[in-house]
Amino acid sequence: MSVRRTKFVQILFTVGRLLRVFCFNVGANANMAGQSIGRFQIIREIGRGAAAVVYEALDTRIGRAVALKVLAVGTGLTGAARREAIERFYREARAAGRLSHPNIAQIYDVGEDKDRHYIAMELCQGVSLRDVLRFEGRIAEARLKFIALQILNALEAAHAAGIVHRDIKPENIILGQKDLVKLTDFGIAKALGESTMTQTGVMLGTPAYMSPEQVLGKGVDARSDLFSLGAVLYECLSGRKAFEGESITEVTHKVAYEDPQPLKHVASPWSEIVMKLLAKNPSDRYRCATDVISDVRADRAPFQPQRTAQPSQQQVNQTVYAPDPSLASGYSSRQSQVQRCTSCGVVLSSNFLVCPNCGRPLRHFHAAEPRPSAVDIPNNLPWSIVVTVLCCVPFGIVSIVKAVEAQSKKDFGDYAAARAAYMQSRQWMWVAVVVGIIGWSLWFFISVLEFLISGQ
Repeated sequence: MSVRRTKFVQILFTVGRLLRVFCFNVGANANMAGQSIGRFQIIREIGRGAAAVVYEALDTRIGRAVALKVLAVGTGLTGAARREAIERFYREARAAGRLSHPNIAQIYDVGEDKDRHYIAMELCQGVSLRDVLRFEGRIAEARLKFIALQILNALEAAHAAGIVHRDIKPENIILGQKDLVKLTDFGIAKALGESTMTQTGVMLGTPAYMSPEQVLGKGVDARSDLFSLGAVLYECLSGRKAFEGESITEVTHKVAYEDPQPLKHVASPWSEIVMKLLAKNPSDRYRCATDVISDVRADRAPFQPQRTAQPSQQQVNQTVYAPDPSLASGYSSRQSQVQRCTSCGVVLSSNFLVCPNCGRPLRHFHAAEPRPSAVDIPNNLPWSIVVTVLCCVPFGIVSIVKAVEAQSKKDFGDYAAARAAYMQSRQWMWVAVVVGIIGWSLWFFISVLEFLISGQ
């Protein structure tokens, strides 16, 4: 049903575009039909923005239909502003030209003809996600999963190449037959590590889909695109924008400081995934597109660690978590001691399986096995060295290595691992002693035997 609906939307908007071309494209724009820019012959105009005009054109050299994006530099732009607009235009070509992915519109050529700068790219047949949302209102979750995975695959490829799109929005997502996705318009994309050309106070992007760090003028990375994708998915599921306002100032304020309204009537785990994508702090979002793909494919809610304030060092030394009564059965009274988490240093009851402060699994012992302490782990290194010199070098070296490991674990506070390493060191030391005794005994017996034979 969704495929039929998509085809209907495509036909509807194609007819609308044709009517717009034949009825409203007058003057200079209408006269562009039939003209050529370089080796490309213009057929019709298919899109227009503030910075460029997109035409359907024919590559006369190989007979291929392309989308020809021509920079629209106004007469009011001169000097540095004009150079920056041209450089930003070619930045799109460099960014998208580095990418090769089935869900990213491919760049064929870039050039200039009579001071007209152009980019020839793949002609994406279909309608934008904005057109679909305008017609259908919202998208079913099963269909959205298929669309979202394609967008995430495109972002994964772009981020792996060091490219941040910075303008993920429904207008730049094209849906073709069977909802095949093409991600377009890398016009303000930024290569990681590349210095930005944006002047102070100039905001690039669409405010309703920008990340908080974009709005506040901070540095952006791949997680900024994930926030923008979260805003797109929110609109697809709810039928409304995540951040709405009567002015750009109100919208940007909501993006930076206010959380969107919770998603209603949306099955899990979509609500959890979208809200994690829309986290204000980049460190609270997904690390990369790959992690989002994993959760979306598995229909799994993202892991949300319990964020508790880290106690200061003075508090750590004095804080003791009470044992869980449900875990107390089966443990001897001697085990009702405290233990220190080797990850965050917090002091816990011995009955805890997991540290409640950092979530690190804790070691546990059988009730009949006493918990080791520092006193139970003497330094076996001197004896290991003596045995190595006097008895057997190979086994003695193993004993030395285990003794050093035991001391390292002991200094770190992991007494259980230190105790185990100490016992292994002792075992190898006694093996070396036994081998040494046997070796010395054989040497003594052979020496006595040679003495007796030579005396005769």
